[in-house]
This record gives sequence, structure tokens and C-alpha cells, in this order.
Amino acid sequence: MNTDLSLWLVPARSQAARLRTRIDDLAARTGRPGFAPHLTLLGDLPVSRDRLQAALHDTGDAAAPEMQVRAIGAEPHYFKSLYLDFGTQPDLNRWRDDILARLRLAPSPFAPHLSLAYGPLEPCEKDEIQRLGDLIGETLRLEALQIVHSNRSLPPEQWRVLSEVPLAARPR
Repeated sequence: MNTDLSLWLVPARSQAARLRTRIDDLAARTGRPGFAPHLTLLGDLPVSRDRLQAALHDTGDAAAPEMQVRAIGAEPHYFKSLYLDFGTQPDLNRWRDDILARLRLAPSPFAPHLSLAYGPLEPCEKDEIQRLGDLIGETLRLEALQIVHSNRSLPPEQWRVLSEVPLAARPR
């Protein structure tokens, strides 16, 4: 079974545009790849696109999650080198576990984050964390789920969105 599908949550368009500008700026200054802002809910899924779409059949009824940026994180992992950290999100974890159950996949650890750069930071780049400090406290509205052709072995420029499920507006 291929593992070339991921399930992403994507920010509201205006927020996505601002984040994409920040990601592209970082990419241009550091030589890293650019990519669309997203929170990977599930990655490298060992399921077919049809099976994944069937598991998502009623997710459009789910309210769009809103999550506050708690910190700017940096780790020595390629896909989690510089990111927005949302902290613990119990409702999102339950929703994710429900989708995993529908796919008949075992629950797995999950730390919700939105990457801003891929590839470990060099010591001289640690000031990038400070430059992103204005994002701490911002609330992101994740307004759609996307099924994406992506995996850890594909370069970001080869990733492509296959389908999108808008999420319901939150009652105000």
C-alpha cells in the first residue's frame, strides 16, 4: 500500500496568505523549500484515497478548529525544525483519533503544530525564532481539511492538494 496521502488542516485564506508570506520569506533567506501553511493531522497514510474520503464523509459538519499559538518551537527534525506550537488540544486529538478509528489505524502520538521552515536551523539562524515572536498569542482558524499527495520522501514542490472539505463555521 502506498503511503502518499496526508490529511491537512489549513488556515483561513487571509491567515494562510500571511503565513505563506512568512514561510516564503524564510525560504528565500535560508535556502529552504517553500510550502503551503498547514497542520498535518495525519501523514504518510497507508490507505487509498477512496478509503480516506469515506472516513471523512461527515467531517464537513465539524466546526472549524480555532487554536492559539502558544510558542515558536524549534527541533532538530527536518519537518519540525521551526514551527508554531499550539500546545495540547484535547478536542483536536479526539477528532483525529476518531478519524484513525474509521480508517482502522492505531492511535499515534500527536503534537499539533504548523511548520514554518523545513530543515534543522543552523546556530546562526536561531534569531529566526525571535523574528516570529509576533505570532505568539494569535488565534488561527483552521477552516478546511485537505487530502494531499505528500509524504516524507517527496520534496514539498511535488506535494499537491487532491481534494478539500470545508469545515462548518463556528457559531459566534
